[in-house]
Amino acid sequence: MQLIQRTTLVYQAGSSDKVYEVDLCQVAPDRYMVNYRYGRRGGNLREGAETVTAVPLNEAQRVFDRLIRSKVTKGYREAGTVAPEAVAASVAVPANIDEPDERNRAVLARLMLAVNNRNAITKPKEWKIDRAIWRSGELQLAAATPLLMQLWGNNPLTNYSIAWALGNCGDASAVPMLDAIYRQADTPAHIRRIALEALFKLNPEGAGALRDELIVKLPKPLRELVRQGAATATIIEALQTYLATATPPQFDVLDLLYQIDSEHTRPAVLEIVRHAPFQPNYFQRLRHIFKIAEYRHDAEVFGILVYRLDRTPAFYNSNTYGIYIPNTSEYLRMQNWVRNPKTGQYESTPTGEFQAEMAKSNCRLAYSHKTRDYLRRRVWRSLKTLGELNRSEYVPLAVHILLQYSDLDATPIRESNYWHHTERRNRRISWDKYAAYLAFNHILYTNSPRYELPPSNDVWRCKSTYKIGDPAPNVREEAFPELWEQQPHLLLQLLSESQCQPVHEFAIKAIRTCAEFCQGISIEILMQLLAKPYEVTAQFGFELARSRYQPDNPQTDLILAIANCAYAPARSEAHNWIRTQIDRFITDDRLIAGLIISPEVDTQLFIQQLLCNTIFPADTARTIIGRIIAELLTLDTTRSHIAEHATQTLITCFSVALRAIGLEIVLDLLRHPLPVLQTCGAQILLNHQTQTIDLPPGLIDALLESPVASVRVIGVQLFGQLPDELLIERIELILTLVTHELPEMRSAIRASIQRIAAAHPDFTTTLLDRLIPILLAPEAHEGLHTFISQLLQNDLPNWMAVTSAEITWTLLKSAATASQDLAGKILQVNSTRWADTLATEKIAELTHHEILAIRVAGWQMLEQILPRLRQQPADLLAATVVMASKWEDSRQFGFKLFGELLTPAELSPSVVISICDSNREDVRKFGRDLVGSCFQQQDGLEYLLKFSEHPTTDMQLFASQYLEDYAAGNLDRLQELTPYFTRVLAQVNRARVAKQRIFAFLNSEAIKSEAAAQVVIELLTRQSASIAIGEKARALETLLKIHQLYPQLSVPILVKQVPMKT
Repeated sequence: MQLIQRTTLVYQAGSSDKVYEVDLCQVAPDRYMVNYRYGRRGGNLREGAETVTAVPLNEAQRVFDRLIRSKVTKGYREAGTVAPEAVAASVAVPANIDEPDERNRAVLARLMLAVNNRNAITKPKEWKIDRAIWRSGELQLAAATPLLMQLWGNNPLTNYSIAWALGNCGDASAVPMLDAIYRQADTPAHIRRIALEALFKLNPEGAGALRDELIVKLPKPLRELVRQGAATATIIEALQTYLATATPPQFDVLDLLYQIDSEHTRPAVLEIVRHAPFQPNYFQRLRHIFKIAEYRHDAEVFGILVYRLDRTPAFYNSNTYGIYIPNTSEYLRMQNWVRNPKTGQYESTPTGEFQAEMAKSNCRLAYSHKTRDYLRRRVWRSLKTLGELNRSEYVPLAVHILLQYSDLDATPIRESNYWHHTERRNRRISWDKYAAYLAFNHILYTNSPRYELPPSNDVWRCKSTYKIGDPAPNVREEAFPELWEQQPHLLLQLLSESQCQPVHEFAIKAIRTCAEFCQGISIEILMQLLAKPYEVTAQFGFELARSRYQPDNPQTDLILAIANCAYAPARSEAHNWIRTQIDRFITDDRLIAGLIISPEVDTQLFIQQLLCNTIFPADTARTIIGRIIAELLTLDTTRSHIAEHATQTLITCFSVALRAIGLEIVLDLLRHPLPVLQTCGAQILLNHQTQTIDLPPGLIDALLESPVASVRVIGVQLFGQLPDELLIERIELILTLVTHELPEMRSAIRASIQRIAAAHPDFTTTLLDRLIPILLAPEAHEGLHTFISQLLQNDLPNWMAVTSAEITWTLLKSAATASQDLAGKILQVNSTRWADTLATEKIAELTHHEILAIRVAGWQMLEQILPRLRQQPADLLAATVVMASKWEDSRQFGFKLFGELLTPAELSPSVVISICDSNREDVRKFGRDLVGSCFQQQDGLEYLLKFSEHPTTDMQLFASQYLEDYAAGNLDRLQELTPYFTRVLAQVNRARVAKQRIFAFLNSEAIKSEAAAQVVIELLTRQSASIAIGEKARALETLLKIHQLYPQLSVPILVKQVPMKT
């Protein structure tokens, strides 16, 4: 059995003198028991067990604490302690107040009144005693100590204020009472914590012993590590492991660690403070730490928590109706509404659900929006009190708060417009980038003409007279400027450590008023200021540094800092200093390297121009290159833009010297995580004097496998520089590169393939056998088929002329455009050889293909088979298909073929008619022109009959010109052309000339014979119902003439005599 914790309680009253001991013991792993002993002091004690059986530690601890509390309520107190009341009773109270300061005297008078009238009821307008107690602590009134001790009583709020004030008053005579408060068993936990902090303040000599007592209370794993002074990481890991399985009460270990606050525990506390969630179990302890840090003026911890309060949204929102417990669907109602039958009104009664939840040891609620608002406002109240009391602690606290914020915390600028009813106009409200940070703005802008905090608001906004982006006013805007001027070294700390633009602007304004201090700033600090990315800070640093520049003995580091700073005039001045003494600086490798990796573009261009105009000896160039590469190797991934320009300058200005640098240096560049430096190393290697075949084994393969695309491309180029014999042996790798997913990788190997293929015909054959199937397969990567097609067309010689027709037609039928294009080029090369083997129809089909190369091949083949076309009418007729192509270029070739390459005598009427039968207007026009050049009298009837069947108006009109010559006086022809007449006359608002010719023809034919007249009557009768009015008159005229000539024929008209008026 191992004793874990023992508490001894005593009770003394009258003749009674009793003792009560309680033990918490471990009997097995995670099995604990609570035992007790009691009786008269000095006599035999009776023993008992509060736990019947062993229980887990959490339950045993609750039983142990409950037993202690029950005895304390009966009057027991911890052995060796004295009741606070007893201590207070031994302190003499001054009879009168001897205080010259009016404010202090008022506070002491109120305390004296409370001591002399402890049972009096506070009047409504009387200053509350708790506030007076708190104020005495704020004012650090040592004279208030005996009065405060007399006021100790049963009110927890008053007692907390007394303990808090006693520590701040600074009178060591309060130590015994504070010790009694801390050690009294029934003292509430929050009062014990503040009493302990007050003891630390008033009794620093005894703080070590108190912290040793606290260490004993730590869980065993942490206790041993803290005692041994284990490494920070070890303690943090042990704490995180402990908290991962801790019950809610066990999170009190965080309070203990911060109270101990040793060099071993503080890093662990800071880790928790920075990263612990503001959620149940953690937040309650973080709130304790916040208040202790505020009391201690622990600027580091306080600043971190202030920042997190600004940045962390509330865990839950509370209201008068109810609360949803986060991460659950459970709802806690605040009130029940019940109808009162007597009044008929609904009345509310508290449910107590929220209070019951908050009372649980495993409460699921913490950090409401109200708590967040309260703590954020409390921060500035505390700071403001310090400032108003002219306390120096204000500045360190403000500094550590400001240091938490960076440029990354800036939020988008917001604007809103609203109608102002009083002013009868629209007003604009603007919120700047840092408007949401309450204490941050209080510190920087309390006296600002730009920003204001509206009443009952927690977001700072721009005043109506200020527009965001306007120049900052030339006045001090911060709160308590005189306190900042008293501690300029903390302003300098802000400038050195802050990464926030507004903080630098404030600090520069403030520190400029401390002229004497500024003159004492060291060169090293000035260079730190010059390195900041803020122009206002760089300008301040330059103004101080310029006065210290000595041309006869210039400091290279200072010149470099100025040349790389964010203030453009300063950089220009540094460039002039370097130009003035170019011979002194040009060989300074540290300066040159620093300028090359400058973050400023103008400095980069300045040094690049300077180096390009300078010829260095070989030894000097090697030294400078070594320094530059050494500096480049120190760059991290956040500075890749600097590395990009620096490597460009290096390769441009030292290209010759780089050919001879050691391969180890190149390998260092290739191993660097920055892709731009890896690329630089690969470029140096590509141009290095070392032969490719002599490079370290595996290096080229490593480049080819690099995750950086540009490095892989250079790796391919290096691979291509190997002897042809080695490359031919690695054809599989070549094929991998040819089919690579990245276009630049494919392009990089192309020159090598061209070189090898020109010297090794067998290589061409092997490559063809492997690439053709890839063209026929689905495209694995975008653009791959096009690349292979171009490679085969342009880089592999003489293979097209000997390839087979089977492969060509297979490529032609492929779905890939690139494969079809390649087939077209093969067909062009072999057009002379293959034209006679192909049917004319198949050749003509090629001219319809969407790939130009295939159409060109079709044209070439048609020219090759001209003799066949002249000799075989069927083939000539088949060739007219080229005129039906949708491609303009193919039709133009058809015009050339039938208009120039073939003579009119070689074109039969069927060929010409076939051309005219096209559905394209330009082809029909060409066909009509051919009719004119090829016309033979005996072919006129055939043209008339064929053209009359065409549905287009232009061909119908063209056919109408043959009516008089080839259809007049022929009844059979008239009947045969009836469909033609019907189609033309049925058109509305079209074919006017053709209609005129047809009406004239029908009119003339109708009077030649009765049979012809009957045909015309039937035709016009059918059309009379649908033809237009103007054309209907022509029809009536013809019918009337027929009726007059052949009255025996029935016509669809009735002739009436016009009545004559008499």
